[in-house]
Amino acid sequence: MIDVFYVSNVEQYLFQQTDDWRQFYENVATMPRNRRGLFIRSVSNQRSYQRPYSRSNSVMSGIDEVLSMYRSGRLHSHMDVIEISK
Repeated sequence: MIDVFYVSNVEQYLFQQTDDWRQFYENVATMPRNRRGLFIRSVSNQRSYQRPYSRSNSVMSGIDEVLSMYRSGRLHSHMDVIEISK
């Protein structure tokens, strides 16, 4: 049962490919997971995540929340994933 899935910055690269990000979320959807399971990802320092002397930060979002956005067609880019993490 997945409680936490550390994806690092893999999603960023998956979204640069044709359909790899879709396959990733399809695979995650088949995994047994806790209803409160979390993705933890590394996000390069962007305006909304800036911290002094840091190149990246770890942010979280609910796995089911991300999968729900994916299934409903509201997930189109890596930035959509980052916005969920706010």
